[in-house]
Amino acid sequence: MRALPDPPSQPVPTLGVEEFALRRRRTYATILVGMNTHRPADVLADRTAHTFAGWLRDHPEVRTICRDRAGSFRDGAHAGAPQARQVAEAWHLLLVPAAQPGRSRRTHRRLTPRRPARTSHGPNRPKRRVRPPGHR
Repeated sequence: MRALPDPPSQPVPTLGVEEFALRRRRTYATILVGMNTHRPADVLADRTAHTFAGWLRDHPEVRTICRDRAGSFRDGAHAGAPQARQVAEAWHLLLVPAAQPGRSRRTHRRLTPRRPARTSHGPNRPKRRVRPPGHR
């Protein structure tokens, strides 16, 4: 795989940015993915805002950046591509509430309409199930 030539670089109007561990809990890098092609655009040696901003300055075609809520990616995007719109990745929108179950339940409870309480009388009374004759 490493012997294959690099594919020709293409413009990346929509960029996904994510950090990953080269060595768990010690060394991290950043992968940049073209969200239209779902192929890696580049790998940065670290996860600093300065490195990310430098890459963005070299690629002015970037219009949208999909990122997590890491401060270094936010700062790098502001510095390197002020014209780009930043959006949260769907994965992080789903993952972060799941990591805080009490908070997500409270939010869910607050946003969902309440059902009226059931009473033993009136139109909401549960109906009695009628079974056919001879059936237990």
